[in-house]
Amino acid sequence: MSHELSGHCLSVWRVTAAAIAMGGLALDQITKALAERHLDPLNPPSCLGGFLKLQLIHNSGAAFSMGSGATTAISIFAVIALTAVLVWVMPRARHRWSLISCGMVLAGISGNLVDRIWRPPGPLRGHVVDFISLPHFAIFNV
Repeated sequence: MSHELSGHCLSVWRVTAAAIAMGGLALDQITKALAERHLDPLNPPSCLGGFLKLQLIHNSGAAFSMGSGATTAISIFAVIALTAVLVWVMPRARHRWSLISCGMVLAGISGNLVDRIWRPPGPLRGHVVDFISLPHFAIFNV
């Protein structure tokens, strides 16, 4: 039994994926603006008994700050990845969870790409706002 979507149902789930992508992008940018407005990088608040810290950083690299000297290359890769998901992956997705995943991936790529394009020090070199810190793990964002 295939759970492949078609027709109207497929269209509804594609719209759902787009809504997830746009909603995720909005949530990403709103939480980053709030983090920049309210968090002190030198005095991060702790939550959940110290398990979670809200540590504001501006990351020029990728996860775990890897590639911090390659911000432009990371930005170009993000543009290529965003295009690939929009043009190649999403049109071929035929399952509910594949489309939900596409929406989430698009939200994540576009949220950080917006930072890399519009934040200092300049276009395609901008630093990503990260603020969620778990013990022994990367500082990340929504």
